Amino acid sequence: MLGDSTQKGEGCVYVRYETLDKLDIDADKIISAKWVFRNISDLKNEVKISAYAVTEDWCSINTRWFNQPLHDETPLDIAKLSKCGDYEIDITPLLKEMIKNRGEENPKYSVRKSFMVKCYTSDSRVLLSSSNSGLFSPLLEITLTK
Repeated sequence: MLGDSTQKGEGCVYVRYETLDKLDIDADKIISAKWVFRNISDLKNEVKISAYAVTEDWCSINTRWFNQPLHDETPLDIAKLSKCGDYEIDITPLLKEMIKNRGEENPKYSVRKSFMVKCYTSDSRVLLSSSNSGLFSPLLEITLTK
């Protein structure tokens, strides 16, 4: 999670699955692609989590709030969280575009650029499980046609 410069330190998460570059997936056979994650606490009020396509390459080692990569302003999808449990964000159009752009030099959308997830509900404290804990790790669920 990457914090920003506000006093509260709101965070965002940058997500990419570089293995998708190596897999033989036909973009036309993708029915759906969802980023599935777990909210690990009950919330007093509904909170909205949005995903945005990242349009600039980034590095997980040195990306900070002051050098965040550019991203689209329009969200891919919005999840409304309230209770502890699993939620999903649909990234189907973006994933199809990323797969189609494999091997192209500097496409706007690619596996390397990925997507960013951020909570934009003010006065909220959301706890999302990460892959670091090993429990309830977020995952990418892809459904393909036969």
